[in-house]
Amino acid sequence: MSYPPGPHNPYGQQPQQPPYGYPQQPAQPQAGWGYPQQQPQVPYGYPGGPGGPGGPERMPPGPKGARVLLIVVAVLEVLFALIFFAFASWLSAADETGEYSDYSGISWFVGVFEIAIGALCLAMAAKFKTGGPSTRVGAIVLGSLIVVISLASLVIGGILSVFTLVLGILVIVFSAKAETAAWFNRPRY
Repeated sequence: MSYPPGPHNPYGQQPQQPPYGYPQQPAQPQAGWGYPQQQPQVPYGYPGGPGGPGGPERMPPGPKGARVLLIVVAVLEVLFALIFFAFASWLSAADETGEYSDYSGISWFVGVFEIAIGALCLAMAAKFKTGGPSTRVGAIVLGSLIVVISLASLVIGGILSVFTLVLGILVIVFSAKAETAAWFNRPRY
């Protein structure tokens, strides 16, 4: 045997282990050094995803449904406001003694309140394309407000409030979905 041992000698020098501490892990290959890299899948056309940077962004079905429902609620609220305005003006015209003036004033107030809720619904629906997480929270709060108002209206006999009750619940459900949260938490450039 010759000294020093050759590179193929099985009894040659063994690799040195550190004397103490955690055992060393083998080195991981660096990105771009012989291993093909897979592009991450980014949903809904976010920058760098299938739509590419600056490409069109697609709104997923959850927030799109909540947006459409908010628009439908806004239209219904405006229609209800017109009904209250017509009732208030009819009461004012038919009341010669003044005993129904309180009901007329309440009807005018409720009509204005319905218009305000409809305007809030339209404003919230308009922010769905560019809004952040606060828009999602606002939609959930607005849906809850619609549910409470609809329940109060059902208690006093407003059977037409069943429609807004169902739509308010659906706005809450669609706004609380994970895909809606992902849409509002997406990076905006």
